[in-house]
Amino acid sequence: LDVLLGGGLEPGTATILTGPSGVGKTTLGVEFLRAAIAHGQRAVLYSFEESPESIQIRARGIGAPLDDLLAGSALKIVSLNPMQIYPDEFLAMVQAAVEQEGRQLVMIDSLRGYQLEMNEARNPLAHIHNLVNYLGSQNVSSFLINEVEAITGNLIATEIGVSHLADNILLVRYAEYQGHIIKVIACLKKRLGDFQTELRELCLTPAGIVVGAKLENMHRVLTGVPEY
Repeated sequence: LDVLLGGGLEPGTATILTGPSGVGKTTLGVEFLRAAIAHGQRAVLYSFEESPESIQIRARGIGAPLDDLLAGSALKIVSLNPMQIYPDEFLAMVQAAVEQEGRQLVMIDSLRGYQLEMNEARNPLAHIHNLVNYLGSQNVSSFLINEVEAITGNLIATEIGVSHLADNILLVRYAEYQGHIIKVIACLKKRLGDFQTELRELCLTPAGIVVGAKLENMHRVLTGVPEY
């Protein structure tokens, strides 16, 4: 994954992890948080869709339990009901995590839940823009989980028009390969450095996340039905 991303993701940048339901976006995002925590940083995950218990179960499923990180407060998972919180309340919550708790990574799972929270707001996109700009000004890295409806078919990075806000966009997609459903990962955008444009297979295994070799001799992979 580091090779695919040209060495990794720069601090203070905004990254969108996008793809259909169940493809591994949240699990991949949590691994980015774990990597940063291993280097002494502190992270917070705001979940609008899953309980902290569910996230922990899936982390254990790839051999990367979060118990020690949560017990030591290096990682905090906050479960939110989007129907019970206002945009300004959420922004104040994030500001407190950054300025009072020293959190250097913020992950929002997902943009759809965040958008539901802002249904009463005049301009949801403006609120997301404000949040991303604030985090960038504090040199805080942000990870925005985005779910797209289509499992295969035409490529759409996001369906709510926030792609331009991201410094980095990672796409995870399903594809059919030799009669099996596989997961494919690609970097669509990296504003501050070089990256590889290759498509690689992504596997979530009991031993961890594996990014395989690039898919050779195939095209139309992102449609979900590759051709040799």
